[in-house]
Parts: sequence; structure tokens; C-alpha cells
Amino acid sequence: MKLANQDWLAGRRSRGFTLVELLVVIAIIGVLVALLLPAVQAAREAARRTQCANNLKQIGIAFQNYHSAKGVFAPGWTEDDRPSRPERINNLAWGYHILPYTENQPLYERFDQELAASSGTPGAANNIDLIGTDVPVYRCPSNVPEVEFGSFADYGQFNPEIPRFAISNYVGNASICQPCHFGWFLPGQTNPSGCPFGMSGVLYRNSEVGIEDITDGTTHTFLVGERTFGGSSGGPYWAGLPGPASNQTSCWAGLVTAHLRSLHQPKLPMINGHWAGYSSDHPSGVQIAMCDGSVKFLEETVQIFSLGSLIQVQDGNIVADEI
Repeated sequence: MKLANQDWLAGRRSRGFTLVELLVVIAIIGVLVALLLPAVQAAREAARRTQCANNLKQIGIAFQNYHSAKGVFAPGWTEDDRPSRPERINNLAWGYHILPYTENQPLYERFDQELAASSGTPGAANNIDLIGTDVPVYRCPSNVPEVEFGSFADYGQFNPEIPRFAISNYVGNASICQPCHFGWFLPGQTNPSGCPFGMSGVLYRNSEVGIEDITDGTTHTFLVGERTFGGSSGGPYWAGLPGPASNQTSCWAGLVTAHLRSLHQPKLPMINGHWAGYSSDHPSGVQIAMCDGSVKFLEETVQIFSLGSLIQVQDGNIVADEI
């Protein structure tokens, strides 16, 4: 009798799951994964968005420190006015000019400011190599493009070719005009039909905008915002332009700065709408560093009139409700 009971107990202990029980367990696990995966993805995006905001905060602080040292914000990019437009230099952008204030002084010092951003021979540690240096503070982790850099090697008009251009995910606030016609404008230049107020933002060619010039208030004026990488000819890039924007290639101004309007498509929204505006891979909007150093999230539904006021430094319209 005892032996029979032991055999029965052994059978009880060795019994496994039935097929139905196994399928039920798998179904429960599948439901749990389906419920948890969006939450995990949302948590990861929240972390990436926070890192992106921290980058913008560091950039905003760097601009403030630059202003404290020089009395103006860094220029959108620098380009002289020599008679031969293709020879104009140095095409280095705000991302280069604030390097010392982002703990990148050694990289800043390696550039030759007497030469163009893309000058030199590849492989010889000249400017043309340095513009391919990745700078983490200029990259938003939410935007992971198929390639990790831009290249002008096949563009056909550079000698030597530009093999590597380090990506940025941030562009400066330039104007309510579109860059492909007016992006090269100097301070004070206007066009009565397409750019009546000129470069009315903060960062553009040879800009020297100080806090006292921002009469609308630094809290209510864009400084730098996000943009996803749009390919080699779309940028953006932190170091500068591949060549002079005034050399009949004004669109290049949009590689380092943001503009309200796009060529031939003036009604496209500036936020997540056209290549020369602001864009991000965050849901429903972009993050912007304001001229006071604060960082705000801008919904993509913001009205175009409000955007125009937030871009311009002294149009007299204060926008506070939409940001």
C-alpha cells in the first residue's frame, strides 16, 4: 500500500503543463508585453527628450557666457565681403564660435580662422578635417539618422571634396524670410517684397545682436531650436557652411539657421513642416532655447503669427500664451 502511494505521488510531481495551460500563459505574457512596451518606449523617449533639453540648456548658457565676454551673442556665421564671392571666408558658424564655452576649447584652437571652414587637404588635420569632428552637445539622441555625418564628396563643386561634415541637431534663429533668396543678407539689408525687415532674428551672417537689441524681451525670443538631420545638402551642421552663402548658394544659410518660410512653399508650417524651419522626433513639437537661456517646448500647432513674433527681436508683439 505504501509503495502504491509513493508511485502515485511521483506521478503527481512529474506532471507538466497541458497545451491549453501553456497557451494561456503565453497569451498572458503577450498581453503584458503589449501593455508595457508603449510605456517603456515612452519612458525612453522622455529620457532622450530630457537629454536634448539639457543640450539646449548648455548651448543657451554658452551663448550667455559669450555675451558676457564680448557684449553680443555669437554670429550666426562669419563671412567676409571680398569682391570674389566664391573666395569669401570663413563660413564658420555659431556652433564653432561658442566652442570655448561648451568645454571644447582645444577643438576651437585647432581651427584656422583665416581660412574657410572647408579649406585644407583631407587627412592633414586642417579645417576640412575638423568640421567632421562629432561634438556630443550638438546631437539630440531622439534623432538617429541613417548616416552619422553629411558628405559633400559627390556634390561636384568643392576642391578638395568635403568627405565628412559632423551633424548637429540645433539651428539658430535667423529671420521670417526664406533662406534661399535672402539667407545671405548682412545686418541692415532688406528686400521690400520678400524680406522687408531683413534678418530680424538673432543669428545670421555676421550678426552682432546684443541683449539690449532684443526689445521684445529675451524670455520671448528664440535663440536656438531643434532640427532633425535632413541629409548632406540639408544639414544641419555645427561647424559652419560648406562654402559662402553669398556665392549664389543662399540655401546654405539654412544649414545652420532657421527661417519662417521655405522656398516656393511659404504656407508650410515652420514647426515639423519644412527643411529650413525647426523639427524633431519628439511627439507633437520641438524644444527651443530662448535668448534668456531657458528651454521651452513648442507645440507644432503654434500659429504662424506667433512664430513670427517669437523670431523677431523687436517687432513689438509679446507672445507668452503659446509657449
